Amino acid sequence: MAGGKGTRLRPLTCDIPKPMVPVVNKPVMEYAVDLLKRHGLTEIAVTTAYLPEVISDYFDDGSAHSVRMKYFYEEEPLGTGGSVRNASEFLDTTFVVISGDALTDLDISSAMEFHHQRQSRATLVLKREPVPLEYGVVITDDEGRIIRFLEKPSWGEVFSDTINTGIYILEPEVLEYFPRGENFDFSKDLFPKLLADGVPIFGYVTDSYWCDIGDLRSYRQAQFDVLTGKVRAEIPGEQIEPGIWLGHNVSIGRNAEFQAPVFIGDNCQIGDDVRISPHTIINSNCQVEDRATLKQSVLWRNARVGVGAELRGATVCKGAAVGAGAVILENAVLGDKSILRDRALVKPDVKIWPEKDIEAGARVSANLVWGTRARKTLFGRRDIHGKLNVDITPELITRLGAAFATTCPPDSALMLGVDNSTAGQALAGALAAGALASGIAVQSARNIAAPVTRFAAKHYHAGGGVHIRVDGDEAHLDFIDENGANIDRSRERKLENLLASDDFRLAPASDFRPWVWRDEVLTAYYNAGTRLLAEPPVRPPRVVIGSANEHITFLATGFLSACGCEPSPDYATGVTPETLSRQVLNRGADFGAFISADGETITLLDNQGGIVSGEQYLAMLALFTLAHSRRLVLPHTAPEALAHLADNGELVRTKSALSEQMKALVASPESELQYTLQFDGIRAPAIIAGHLARHGRTLTEVLAELPPIHYAHRQVECSWHDKGRVIRELTTPRDSEDTELFEGVRVRTKRGWALILPDSEEPLFNIYSEADDAEYARELTDIFGERVRSLLRH
Repeated sequence: MAGGKGTRLRPLTCDIPKPMVPVVNKPVMEYAVDLLKRHGLTEIAVTTAYLPEVISDYFDDGSAHSVRMKYFYEEEPLGTGGSVRNASEFLDTTFVVISGDALTDLDISSAMEFHHQRQSRATLVLKREPVPLEYGVVITDDEGRIIRFLEKPSWGEVFSDTINTGIYILEPEVLEYFPRGENFDFSKDLFPKLLADGVPIFGYVTDSYWCDIGDLRSYRQAQFDVLTGKVRAEIPGEQIEPGIWLGHNVSIGRNAEFQAPVFIGDNCQIGDDVRISPHTIINSNCQVEDRATLKQSVLWRNARVGVGAELRGATVCKGAAVGAGAVILENAVLGDKSILRDRALVKPDVKIWPEKDIEAGARVSANLVWGTRARKTLFGRRDIHGKLNVDITPELITRLGAAFATTCPPDSALMLGVDNSTAGQALAGALAAGALASGIAVQSARNIAAPVTRFAAKHYHAGGGVHIRVDGDEAHLDFIDENGANIDRSRERKLENLLASDDFRLAPASDFRPWVWRDEVLTAYYNAGTRLLAEPPVRPPRVVIGSANEHITFLATGFLSACGCEPSPDYATGVTPETLSRQVLNRGADFGAFISADGETITLLDNQGGIVSGEQYLAMLALFTLAHSRRLVLPHTAPEALAHLADNGELVRTKSALSEQMKALVASPESELQYTLQFDGIRAPAIIAGHLARHGRTLTEVLAELPPIHYAHRQVECSWHDKGRVIRELTTPRDSEDTELFEGVRVRTKRGWALILPDSEEPLFNIYSEADDAEYARELTDIFGERVRSLLRH
């Protein structure tokens, strides 16, 4: 019998019928099929009702399990007896009725022998239960003949401790008591009727293992009982040492510790320093990242557990993901494909239904049933990003390709750039498929960085562009307009709406346009960059270059060489600004440049190895820009000391979003140099080297001439649902405070200002401040940080 919905097991059974819940890496019903086969019962009828295809798709005709299976679908509820009566054409001799959602190692052969010896018409398999209040109690005489039934008795009615397991051995004629298609129950209708008519029915008391998987605790207990051998069942995989079972192709990191009993299925990846305590079951294709700890927990297939996460008696369902530092406590459940973001906490007994997205740092203390998986916006501060095959799937990428192409003119092309990663190039294929299906052409370039894709979108007159980069398990997608800037919020919203409605422009096959590879794009990008240099430097400057992304180092080295500089690349693994600092000194370089992994920003190091702060670099950028142009673009968050540098020119203030800054920069040819220095980390080092060489200056000398900047920044955590209230209350000015509401809330004092800005991607506020000295700037961030925390407390 496999028609159970498993309502009390939800959310485990939201998408699968109860007999298909996994117990140590295979459906609980498979244990019943294996048991029947061991006792020579290979002709199996399966009664189904709830999600029947899930069962039939898995078992098919039974040949993979060396049995023959036939399915009987229950179109309307027929009860336990009616469902079996529905399969009566299959039942022409003594047969066994067994539940597909209970776990047992019953000696069926002995039970059948008992049945035949007693010449029984119906034999019920009974089990002694110390507390039988939740079961049907059966009273028998000394010969085992049933004399009375009690359904879920009170303690005053408990005259026996033998309960009905729901396993029966029957003769076909007993089904004739009810017509086919009538709803009837074995224990409530058929057996009492047989008893009243004097038909011989018996109870076979077994001491074999039996567990009715009726709730989440019994579900987890059944797993533990399989691992500890309380139930005689075959555990898939190899027992590499007592109590430790591993499947095929399991990767185990350094210093990972297992305490038996533990099961790990096929194709799992276990990170460094992972701690797996007793009674933990990890089904196939799971990933457990470094320093995670799991105790008495169950992971279904394709689940992921992030760095440093903790699971304590939890169940994580198929395809669900637990973020870094997140915690799930006892008897809690994370449903199929749900995502628990970093540092979130799920309290004991909480159940999260499928496809929910729990924000970072959240505390979940009640069941989460309704709502959607969608984030507030798809875009973060600058791109769409997330875990590969968790947030970013090939299916999503294809739909994004179709949606973004729909925002482009129908006769245009999409410029698609991708890094040198295998995963990135696979995602590029998926995105190109979606874009081509919308009827626009696709022009692609591989092994490049985001600045090159931005250049190519404008150079080839594309209707838009996408750059794909994969960093570890994290995928990033930059969506670019026809000028090479990030698309603005209006186009982001349009893309999100198209994606939500699946309202894509789809072309007939005859209107598909070509997919062209632009292998020459890097040469064109280098040539265009050299034109930003007025003349080659007289003495080739020596520049140490490094990045956490080796390919970025390679690209920047190539451009420095093309510009007549002397690059000194550092390809060491794990390079940082600090390690690069030593190389600047050791190699006697003029300066060093550490380039971000996406190739867009740089951290400079002077010839003494000193690290140039972000504010210093922005000030230097302003000086270089104003030496060539009267136009300077600064974000709302930038120090106001820089604005004074443009007193004799045009100052353009933008909101903090990168798309706003880029849009302002690409709007005027005068800002091309600033754009390169600010958003093109591959070409910027050569431009800086050329500027210094032309003017006979060192970087140290230029830095010494910068205006003093006393600037501070800090962050204060705040849940998403509190952000609006906090920002509303902050807009009410206090006495003697001058408040501006251009973006966020800027409060001016006599000696400085503070800007409180809600973060677009994380549940927090950014607080920026500037003052006439560094101490007061830090004090301002503390004052307004405490003001935010005070509003959160009240």
